[in-house]
Amino acid sequence: MPARLLSAVAQAIGFIAGALAGYMLARWLGVDLVHHAYGPRSVLAVAAVGLGGGIGIAAGRHWCVQRGITAPPKD
Repeated sequence: MPARLLSAVAQAIGFIAGALAGYMLARWLGVDLVHHAYGPRSVLAVAAVGLGGGIGIAAGRHWCVQRGITAPPKD
């Protein structure tokens, strides 16, 4: 598998896993993403999902760096 594709797949998997973890954390804390339409609690849930997704992307990049998978520079 080409390095660029493997890096993208790792980041995508990390994003999905992180976003799901953020969603589950928000639910565990009693904040529902869709239950309270555009209220402060909903904003906190969206922030948790976004933060989890960002952490997941960073984890995917870190995984690639640990294994020496680097994408060639773009021209």
